[in-house]
Amino acid sequence: MANLRHNTKGGFVKAVILVLVALIVLGYFGYNIADIINKPVVQGNLEWAWNLTKNVWNGFIEKPAIFVWNQVAGLMGWTVIDWEINTASSTPLTR
Repeated sequence: MANLRHNTKGGFVKAVILVLVALIVLGYFGYNIADIINKPVVQGNLEWAWNLTKNVWNGFIEKPAIFVWNQVAGLMGWTVIDWEINTASSTPLTR
């Protein structure tokens, strides 16, 4: 019986090739990505998106992500992030 399942895995190499092809096509039609990115309107939009990303991370994702990381790191014996100090330094896991 034939396998009718479709492979849904995209793959990193496939994504890189797709981006390269898109850049080549844009260049062929005369678009300069650097000029587009450096426009003030685009810079404003990128700044807004970056600030939104930081606010979502700091407000909602950071504490649960660090908790999950510490649980996994604790099981593996890796370095645990010390949340109470709230610095970039890490403390070794003590058991």
